[in-house]
Amino acid sequence: MIQIPKPKKEDVLDTDLLQKAQNEADAAITHYIDEIKRCNQAIRAKVKLLEDDQLIEKLKLHFQAEETDTQEIITEVVDNIKNTRKGNKPAGHIQEYATLYPLLKRLQSSVKKLARKLEKQGTNANLLKTAKEQVEELGLKLQAYGKFSFYKNDTLVSELQRNFFLKCAYCESSFVHVSPADIEHFRPKSAVKIDEKTGKEKVLELKPGYYWLAADWDNLLLSCIDCNRRRNQEDIDGDGETATGKATIFPLADEADRVRDHDTWEDMIAKVQQEEKSRLLLNPCVDDPAKHLKFEMRYDDEGQVQGVFAVALNDSQKGQKSINVYGLNRAGLVWARTREALNLQNDFFALIVSIKGYLRMRKMEGELKVLQEELGNVANPSVQNRLKKLTRELITDAEENQKKSLQDVETAIGLILEKLQADQPYLAMKRDLIQHDIQEWGPMKEMLDKGLMKAEHLVQILNKVKPSALKAALAREDESPT
Repeated sequence: MIQIPKPKKEDVLDTDLLQKAQNEADAAITHYIDEIKRCNQAIRAKVKLLEDDQLIEKLKLHFQAEETDTQEIITEVVDNIKNTRKGNKPAGHIQEYATLYPLLKRLQSSVKKLARKLEKQGTNANLLKTAKEQVEELGLKLQAYGKFSFYKNDTLVSELQRNFFLKCAYCESSFVHVSPADIEHFRPKSAVKIDEKTGKEKVLELKPGYYWLAADWDNLLLSCIDCNRRRNQEDIDGDGETATGKATIFPLADEADRVRDHDTWEDMIAKVQQEEKSRLLLNPCVDDPAKHLKFEMRYDDEGQVQGVFAVALNDSQKGQKSINVYGLNRAGLVWARTREALNLQNDFFALIVSIKGYLRMRKMEGELKVLQEELGNVANPSVQNRLKKLTRELITDAEENQKKSLQDVETAIGLILEKLQADQPYLAMKRDLIQHDIQEWGPMKEMLDKGLMKAEHLVQILNKVKPSALKAALAREDESPT
């Protein structure tokens, strides 16, 4: 993952498209508020009906002593209803719905279990009928999330693809030529899982999500399906699978910072900015991933390449959480990065060979010229003439070979620079291998140890210098390789 500056929406979208985006956001807010009000009114009516009919007490009587969970859930739901703020503000309805929904789902599940028990017992048919009638609708949820279509607008999609160089914003894979591109909502629009599921524990899901950002330019990224969709991915050791992919996962360091309470559009945006301090997933349009992640080549005990892995830099919590959620070390991605790294490595080996050839020919040319001056001391004129002719030919060959070697240097550097262009995959990994591991990575170490290239030359490559600049630097280098 590498930082990708995003232009302002005013610089990308024309006035009509900006207005369409705002209209959709306004419509979504109105839709959600109306829908949440309707659902919460229905929830309150159902629970009030349960209270009026004293069904709760009747149901409790039919639970055995050890079956206390459902009784506690029933009590918790009723108490929550009584204590929930019932004002007209959107905040009250959204907060109320987010609090009640998981409780009501648990209540529905438990009372359905009781209904099945009563049905098997064949007793108290009236109670069974009442339970079914009143409880079936307790698991209320939003039936629709509004019509979000703007983020699929052709102009917007084209601009996102251009801005992200047809690469995934998270893993930097070039993928649109072989698979569909997902227009990713960084803050999920329909629902929010507060964290990834790492075991058998359940992860709370809040509904709705950040629906008011569904058409917001700053919340839209380009993603491959493996980073965006939650599914099992093969482990690198081949011994199993692990679920990765962002989906609706959006963890915060402190859940109290979660934006669930808002009144106006401006209020929503302002509170999202406050929430940023608690965000645990890297956003390549906001963060500099290089401060949280690095990529390193790993080898086994026999020196065989295991792969190029993403590692949290300085134990960065944001870096590690991003590795886990986006699946930055899933097997297919590790091997794709490794192939690209080995290709880059081969280009550097080719550069080493060409530099060695240039320096060897330059040294040979100098020695031959010294020899040429000393040929005047040869007594035999015939031998002297033959040696002078042979020396001239060797000097010419050395000069031609130097030119060829410089051309090879230029070609090798060109290949390297091509792999470091913004539209190339895994750019962060390549820069890390060149920059962070400069003393350890094979070709770098050989070039530095043998004096074939100074560290500043590598910086020049990293900064995408023209091949002629490196040629000039080599030409000024007077020291012979050690």
